[in-house]
Amino acid sequence: EDIECAVPILEQEEVTHTNLEIKIYPAGKFLSYNHKGSYFQLYEKYTYLFKYAEEHNIRLTSPNRELYINDPAEVPEDELQTEILIPLQN
Repeated sequence: EDIECAVPILEQEEVTHTNLEIKIYPAGKFLSYNHKGSYFQLYEKYTYLFKYAEEHNIRLTSPNRELYINDPAEVPEDELQTEILIPLQN
C-alpha cells in the first residue's frame, strides 16, 4: 500500500531528488475531526466520520489527510493531537 507524506508549501518547488514527486491537491471543503490520544484510536474516529457522513448524506472523496499537530517523541501518547481531514465531493 502506498503512503504519501504532505507538507504545505506556498509555491511550486523544483524536485531535484529522483525518488520524490510533488503533487498538488486543490483546496476544498473537508469533514474533519480533531483527535486527542493514541494513534491506535484513529480508526474509531474514521468510523465515526464515515457514519456521520452517511447519516447526513455527505459525499466524501479522497485522499484523506492526517495532520500531526505535535511530536510523539515530545508528548505522552494520550496527549497526541491529530486532525483527520476527509475531502467532500463537489
